[in-house]
Amino acid sequence: MVRAEVDIREVLELLTEVDRAGRNATPAMRDIAQRLRSDILLNFRTGGSFPEKWSPSERVKEEGGQTLVDKATLRNSQHADWSATEAAAGTDVVYGGIHQFGGVCGRNYATTLPARPFLPIDASGNLRPGTARFAADRLLDNIIGGAT
Repeated sequence: MVRAEVDIREVLELLTEVDRAGRNATPAMRDIAQRLRSDILLNFRTGGSFPEKWSPSERVKEEGGQTLVDKATLRNSQHADWSATEAAAGTDVVYGGIHQFGGVCGRNYATTLPARPFLPIDASGNLRPGTARFAADRLLDNIIGGAT
């Protein structure tokens, strides 16, 4: 499974405050998970935008179309999951990892695919800045009781 998880230090501090305030963070986590999924779908619509644009696939170079969207299985498999303490989005499609991270694959490992990251994280595991800010703001709203 390939997925983006909100699991950053700043957010953990906010979760501690949510716990202290006795508030249910499930609505905030739902919103964060849905934002992660929206960011993933944005990458599919734009041919990658964060952390980088995708290089065109051989199929796209030869036939046209959009990279990673031949039959749209990978794009359409993106889903959001959440609980009171966790927000995640990603895919359970087995080949999602090779597209996210790149590598050698295929019969006799004869094909090398470049990374075409669709999850909204960079190589260090950092969320897209706007998404990280959204997560922090949404949890803060939850702490002070502004949003449910």
